[in-house]
Amino acid sequence: MKMLLVFVLGTACAAARLETKDQMIAFLRAHPSRAYFSRLVRDGPYDVAMEVGVADGRFSEHFLIDAQPKTWYMVEPFPNKMLQARYPPSTSGRRAPRRQLEEMPTSWASRGIGTTSKLRFFKALSLDQSVLDAIAPESVDFIYLDGAHDYANVARELEPYYRMLRPGGILAGHDYCKYDERPLACRGCADVPACVKYTEYGVRHGKGDRRAANQWDVVRAVQEWLARHPELEVYHTIENFTRTSLAQDGMDYDLVITNTYNPSWYVFKPKSSVIAPMAKRARCDSTSRTAGAQKLVVLFSYNFGNFRGEISRYRKQTQKFSCAYDRFFFTDLVDVARPLADDGWILSKVSADDASCGVCRMI
Repeated sequence: MKMLLVFVLGTACAAARLETKDQMIAFLRAHPSRAYFSRLVRDGPYDVAMEVGVADGRFSEHFLIDAQPKTWYMVEPFPNKMLQARYPPSTSGRRAPRRQLEEMPTSWASRGIGTTSKLRFFKALSLDQSVLDAIAPESVDFIYLDGAHDYANVARELEPYYRMLRPGGILAGHDYCKYDERPLACRGCADVPACVKYTEYGVRHGKGDRRAANQWDVVRAVQEWLARHPELEVYHTIENFTRTSLAQDGMDYDLVITNTYNPSWYVFKPKSSVIAPMAKRARCDSTSRTAGAQKLVVLFSYNFGNFRGEISRYRKQTQKFSCAYDRFFFTDLVDVARPLADDGWILSKVSADDASCGVCRMI
């Protein structure tokens, strides 16, 4: 009888699986904190995850304890003593602030943390070629960007890290809040949270009892990138957690809290093909366009490198025919354009080895 009772209770307490995008979105709306990203790995189809900008290593520790991913990548150019104490393979001469010395943790290995995960640490900037070359395209399920928060760095990070994502994976990032700026026109972009006051943790670490710094640079970089990816929709957390609410779900508040309550943004990379195959090829000329079409879109895959040069090359190709266009749509997936087609766009695929306009058709 006792054995039966234990079995029933264990079954009732089992976490629900998060297999689909809709299930994950519903879960995060019910638990709107970045802390719960770990549950998408623990209870979802994700095995390989990454944090870019590890700092003290507290959020990585949270992930390793709560999610236990098969592989966990960390990118941090300046590992401090707190991170080195947690993960000695990260080495740096950078000193921890005096106020943190009393909080110095013991190593993950000594506490049995990360022992079931393959850990790989990059002592490098997020855009160092050593990092970009080491991670294969479409090989990571979840990526969290929390490194440099200036506009230029965030804008440059988004595309190469998005390419690392497997279809169906999540690209996310910290510090998605603003003061009074107007958001851009992209899917999900209208609702940007306001930056609020620093946390008690931030005040204790010298930030002051005032409103947190404006993160419009992050928001603008993300939204400009989304404007070039109209197949994507952005979502964000709220960070309304408390020590009690996290404890109820078995999470450590001290690993989750930061200087701010700044929300995180996240997008889902589309999965499989949604465009039917072309029945026959046709030259891209005026006869392939209809009076009702609003725009001509040029789709192509590209390697993040000679960006301006590729734009110029494809512009010259389209000018060989009467392929007038309003703007380019850049993507590394040709199979994500259904939202555009639904809005009356003409879709034209231009491949890297095709000197013509490729395939033109109305969807």
